[in-house]
Amino acid sequence: MTDDVKVIQNFQTAAQYQMYHALAVMATGIVMEKFSNRLLSIAAVLFVLGIIFFSGSLYLMTWLKIGGSTVVRALGPVTPLGGICLISGWVLLMAGVLKEIAIRTISVLSTITRRFIIIVKIIQAA
Repeated sequence: MTDDVKVIQNFQTAAQYQMYHALAVMATGIVMEKFSNRLLSIAAVLFVLGIIFFSGSLYLMTWLKIGGSTVVRALGPVTPLGGICLISGWVLLMAGVLKEIAIRTISVLSTITRRFIIIVKIIQAA
């Protein structure tokens, strides 16, 4: 173990983000049962990659730092790459859901418009 506060905080951050985004992966899967589109599939992949790169690099840096390794700095750029994947996953999740909502809304409005036109034609014919 270590008494280094920064190492412990990095580990805690990795665990928190892993937990939050594991829930995001599950939520994306649930949403995909109702709305299935490519954006949602890509979002799920980005969440998994983000967890691996972001949390994984923090876990690895923590382990290496506790072991006294000097390779820790080389892993630094991997963490932001994971963060970008996580943020992109959230953006695509929102875009995928909004796309499906828009498609369904347009479909409903189209149906309402067609029925309204039929009613107007019936009234005009009377």
